[in-house]
Amino acid sequence: MLISVVVPIYNMEAYLAQCLDSLLAQRFTDFELLLVDDGSRDASPAICDRYADHDNRIRVIRKPNGGVSSARNAGIEAARGRYLLFVDPDDWVDEDFLSQFLEGGMDDRTLPVTGLIQHRPKAGDRLLTAPARDEGPEGRDEALRLLRRCDMLGFVPNKLYVREIVMRHGIRFIEGLAHREDELFALDYLPFVKRVRINERTAYHYRVLESGHSRRRKPCGLQLDVARRLHARYGELFTSPEDRYITARTYLRQTCAALAAAATPEELGAAAGCVRDARREYLAAFDRRFLTDPRDRKVAARQRLVFALSGGSARLLRVLVKRIHI
Repeated sequence: MLISVVVPIYNMEAYLAQCLDSLLAQRFTDFELLLVDDGSRDASPAICDRYADHDNRIRVIRKPNGGVSSARNAGIEAARGRYLLFVDPDDWVDEDFLSQFLEGGMDDRTLPVTGLIQHRPKAGDRLLTAPARDEGPEGRDEALRLLRRCDMLGFVPNKLYVREIVMRHGIRFIEGLAHREDELFALDYLPFVKRVRINERTAYHYRVLESGHSRRRKPCGLQLDVARRLHARYGELFTSPEDRYITARTYLRQTCAALAAAATPEELGAAAGCVRDARREYLAAFDRRFLTDPRDRKVAARQRLVFALSGGSARLLRVLVKRIHI
C-alpha cells in the first residue's frame, strides 16, 4: 500500500467512530489504517476490533499505556506504506484528505502540507491555512517561513512523511514529552526536505477538547524545557534575518507563557531570567520591515508595555504576562 495512516488511541470512545468513518470514506483507497490502542480503559478497543473485522485495511496494535508519542512510534514501527500520515482519534477528515497530498506529484524530497480547521467549543472555529505554494530548493525556506507565520509548521496531521526517511534517520516522537512533541518531530524531518507544496484546503478537522491534555496549562519547567529545545532547533535550521526575528519573537512568547505558570520561587527566578534573555534577543533581531501581520505588531506593543510596567520585578512581570498575553 502507498500510505500508512497511524491513529494513536487512548480512551476515545466518544469520538473514535467519527474519525474512522471519515478515513474509510476516502476517495483514495490505497492505504492501511493502523489503530494503536495505548492501553485504553473504555470501549475504544472494542470499537477498533469491530472496524477491523469489516475492513482488511485496518490493523489493530495493542500496547501498554505510554502516551501519544509512544503510540505514534509504535505505529511507525509497524507501518508498511511508502508514506506516513498521523491522524488523532478525536479528529476527522474530509473525503479528499488523502488524495490531496498526492496531487501535483510526490517524491521522497517533497513535503506536502494542507490546511486545517480548529473546532473550538467556546472561541469558535479557527482556520489555519496558507496561500498555495509549490517551491523547490530555491524557494523552500520562503515556503517554510510562510508556514511558520501561519502557525502550520508545528502540526503533524497536516503533512505527509516519507517512511524511509523517518526510519533511516531514526526520527521519532519524544516519548514522555507532552508538549509540542509534534513540532519537534516536524523539525527533525525538515533537513531532508527539498520541495514544499502547500495547498489552501482545510480537509483536516482538529477538535479542541475542553478536557484534553492540550487545554491544561503545562508546568513551568516543561514549558521552559520545550521552549529551549525549539529555540535551539529553529536557530539551527533557519538563519536569515527574518527567520531569526520569528525565532526570537516565538521564544519570547513561549518563555512568557512559562513564566505565567511559575509556581515556586525557583521557577519564578528561572523563568524570569529566560524571559529577559528572550527579550534581549528579540530586540536585537527586531526590524520594522518584519512586522507583516497583526501578531508581530501585538508582540511589539505588548512587550514594551509589560517591561515598562514591571520595573525589573520578577513577581510583577509574572502578574503582567498572565494578564497581558504577549
